[in-house]
Amino acid sequence: TRFINDPEHKDNQAMYVARLSNEVDRLEKTLGGLVELVRVQAIEDTMHTISFESILEQLKTEFDETLQEATASIETNFEAYPSIVYLKAFLLIIFRNLLSNALKYRSDNHALQITISSEKSDRFVLLKFKDNGQGIDLKKNGKNLFKPFKQLSPKTDGIGLGLHLVKYTVERNGGKIEVESKPDHGTNFLVYLKEYR
Repeated sequence: TRFINDPEHKDNQAMYVARLSNEVDRLEKTLGGLVELVRVQAIEDTMHTISFESILEQLKTEFDETLQEATASIETNFEAYPSIVYLKAFLLIIFRNLLSNALKYRSDNHALQITISSEKSDRFVLLKFKDNGQGIDLKKNGKNLFKPFKQLSPKTDGIGLGLHLVKYTVERNGGKIEVESKPDHGTNFLVYLKEYR
């Protein structure tokens, strides 16, 4: 009885409960991520001509509160190639996750600025998604950047699935994605989309 009432024992018990709770939370997120991955792989949408502006406007509404909190500004230039024949569900995944990443990894030193543009590049439609956030150490994180369940920072609450889903949706139709980034100098995602025909 003395052992059960011992303060040190209670501290240890609380520590184990906290660890167990964190592990359960992590497993739930991982399971949710696996479900999302399977869901995305099973998407069978019909292709449409979709304007980039309409996709962004839909997501601005979804992210409105977070964008205001980050005092973020989004500048666009879709004049060179305003629309694409694509699966809307996939285009939403690409925009949603790149926008979410920019918000998660924004700098504490200045307001977030995001620039999105589109242009024709050989047989691809090139979508450029640039931010002035924390940037990525590609030497350290480059190999794991698009791997599922690999987070760039332990400080974020995600599970490291967003960029993997972006890569999957882009490559599923023969596209590709490249990254230019340096720590403290922001990130530029170059998304080469191949139109559905």
